Amino acid sequence: MTQFSETDVQVLIKRIQQGESDLFGRIFDIFSDRIFRFLYFRIGDRETAKDVLSETFLGAYQSLKRYQPRSNAKFSTWLFSVAHKKLVSYYRKEKKESGYRARLTEDLVAAPDKLDTRLEYQEVIKQIAKLPDNLQEVLVLKLVEELDYAEISEITGKQEGNIRVLVHRAIKQLRDKLNE
Repeated sequence: MTQFSETDVQVLIKRIQQGESDLFGRIFDIFSDRIFRFLYFRIGDRETAKDVLSETFLGAYQSLKRYQPRSNAKFSTWLFSVAHKKLVSYYRKEKKESGYRARLTEDLVAAPDKLDTRLEYQEVIKQIAKLPDNLQEVLVLKLVEELDYAEISEITGKQEGNIRVLVHRAIKQLRDKLNE
């Protein structure tokens, strides 16, 4: 798939806001894999993650008229915050305990050829699932989605300094669990 710069995305958003709503499918194409991965890591069930993904993009589409780009914020950050809100709503509605229930699947992450590496990866996933929810979330946003601290702050509504501390704690606790 062709890479889109933030400028390209903002031009696309502007055109959608001006009435070219059929272009929203491109937004879905550009971001759906990343948003799905984030949701799937949090939910652990493919069909439920697809449902929340649909709700995320429906909510984004309905809110897009009010979207105003900020000078230093990416559209993807806004979209992840929509996904975060839909995820919180899902857990509230389902009254389920949140957490990463990710299953190691070939289509989620291209599995390495070596069994040792797969087993190490599986152990990392298992240990991430044992971390507190707030640490799980920031760790996946930082390490899997490769978002910066400011973006994670905007998505979660926590201060950037707090995010840095949470990521540091999450990495330390993950290391400790892996060394046990």
